[in-house]
Amino acid sequence: MRKFRTLDEFEEDYFRKHPEEIDDYLTEIFQEYAQDNDSGALLSSLRVVARVRGISEIASQAGMTRRGLQKALSSDGNPRLENVNSIMKAMGYCLIPQKIIYHKKSSLQQQSKSLIAHACLVPRLCLRNTYHEVLSC
Repeated sequence: MRKFRTLDEFEEDYFRKHPEEIDDYLTEIFQEYAQDNDSGALLSSLRVVARVRGISEIASQAGMTRRGLQKALSSDGNPRLENVNSIMKAMGYCLIPQKIIYHKKSSLQQQSKSLIAHACLVPRLCLRNTYHEVLSC
């Protein structure tokens, strides 16, 4: 019987071979989260990146146990913002708010003159000094 890979396994393999793509991937998943509020998908994607970077190392740097990190990033996880921030810092990123840009809806929806808001927290690579303190984001 042939074993099929899951999407997470495929993504992990891809990012192990192409780590330079992780920055754009993180930006994209946070933008998608801002639009659809699907925290399960966001956490699943962060779990993929954490696996690529090393669960034990990320957990240690985030001040969490390996099991705690995996639970926080599970699709059923409900981590506090402080935990997400710690995890992102451990991966070398910080969360930066991005200004909301309003666009008018399509002409069919313009009759109600509603506006669509696009906003997100965008992960940015944090610069660190030799003492591993965040200098700027």
